[in-house]
Order: sequence, then C-alpha cells, then structure tokens
Amino acid sequence: MLTHILNANPEIIGYGETHIGYQSAQDFKQLMCKVYWQAQEYRNLGDLQKLALQEKYILDKLLHDNKLLDPSLLLSENIHIIFLVREPNRSLVSIRDLKPHWSEEETLAYYCNRLKTLVTYAHKMGDHKKALLIRHDQLIENSPLVFESLQKFLETDTGFSEKYQILKMTGSKHVGDHRGKIMAGQIIRTQRELKQTISQPAIDEAQSVYQDCCKQLSQLSSVLDIDCSSAKVNSL
Repeated sequence: MLTHILNANPEIIGYGETHIGYQSAQDFKQLMCKVYWQAQEYRNLGDLQKLALQEKYILDKLLHDNKLLDPSLLLSENIHIIFLVREPNRSLVSIRDLKPHWSEEETLAYYCNRLKTLVTYAHKMGDHKKALLIRHDQLIENSPLVFESLQKFLETDTGFSEKYQILKMTGSKHVGDHRGKIMAGQIIRTQRELKQTISQPAIDEAQSVYQDCCKQLSQLSSVLDIDCSSAKVNSL
C-alpha cells in the first residue's frame, strides 16, 4: 500500500518489487529501464513522452535480504530509504497466508532476520537524514502525519494522500500484495480475516526483535513525532 501512496506522487515512479539484485551502480540503470517499462501503459506513439524521465525518484521495494548484494551502495547521496515495519502479530500470520507452505519456524526466521537486516542497512547509511522510519500502525492511524513527514523527507512539491491510482501491476503476484485490499484505491482500515495462526512463543520472540529494531532504527533514521514504544499490538 505504501508503494502505491508514494507512486501516486508525480515526482515518484515505481510499481513494487522489481527483484533486481543490486551489486553495482550499473544495476540502477536496469531499475530505470524496468520501472519505466512496467509502471506505465504504452498504447500509442504519444505515450512515449512518458519516457522523458521527469520524476525526481525511482522507487523499488525490497523485501528480501538477497537483493542488496553490496550494502556500500547505501553510502550514495542519491539513495533514500523508507523503513516500513509492522508488529509481529499481524505480520506473521500475513506472511503465512501468502506463503502457506512455510513452517512457523521459517516464517519467524524470515521476519526476525529481515528486521535485523534493516538495522544493518541503517548503520551502513551513516546519515540518518537519508532514512525515514514509519510503522504500519502509524500509516493507518496517523495518515496525515505520515504524509507530512514523507513530503518533508523527500522534499517533494506535491503532497501525499490516502487515495492512489490502480496500476497495471497492482495485485500482481511477486510484485506486491495480491490478497489484501490493494485494489480499493485508498487506505482501508478494516483488516481482512486470516485463518493462519502463530504460537504465542513465536510472537513473543518476534516482538522482542521488533521492539529492538524500532529502537535502533529510531536512533539511526528520521522518525515521526510518535514514540515507537507506543506501538499497538493488534489482536488476531
């Protein structure tokens, strides 16, 4: 959902996960080609003007540790990161809903390892002004504050809103959320029912990692004016 909210801004272009492995600066050229081809519709010659590269930012969504192959790329002044983290109760069951073939142990390992990797990225960047931390509950419950922070962080002329455009890649597998309410074209605050379950010990372990991740990222990134420790734990 955050990808669509960002992409609704005329100064940003993207569509979700490109699955590019970033090993050198040359890989960002591949990102440009892939995004400009996949993110837009080309039905006639006039549509070729969309290739004018007028946007300020090109967006990619990284959900796996094997995509940023050279973390030193984060030192570039041209790279900005938005860390979006979500509490474990809902996250773990959502992951299992998307990947029902995963065991609870695999789901827990992915969630915890990913949070730890985000902290590693933040340490590598060095400059906290190039990273912004947003919690999922902040995006849902404090949307105006999140939008204001995004505009300030990215220094865009245009602001952000709850409504977004449905793209040709919206809802596609391996690109983003294809089971949620992403096709609504706006933020939906009611949660869909999930039948997957996670044991309490797994949730407790994940909660500890989540809290530590929030604490460290809040020290290494720009943050909203809301204390990370106030994060709500949503019931299943």
